[in-house]
Amino acid sequence: MKTEELFTIELSLSPRLIWMDRHGIWTQEISGKWIATAAIFEARGDTENDALAGIAELMGIELWNAL
Repeated sequence: MKTEELFTIELSLSPRLIWMDRHGIWTQEISGKWIATAAIFEARGDTENDALAGIAELMGIELWNAL
C-alpha cells in the first residue's frame, strides 16, 4: 500500500525537550509519581512538571518557559 504526503514536515523538539536535553535531564514515572534526574540531582513530584520544576531549583537553572 502506497501513501502520499501532501508535504514534508521536518521533525523538531519542543522547547521543553530541548531544555531537558541541554541540561541532561531525564524523567520517568514510577507508581504514579514522577522522578527527574540529572547527574547528581534528583527531584520527585506528583506530575512531570512538578519534578522538572524541582530539579531546576536544585540545579539553579531557569525553566524552559521562564520569562
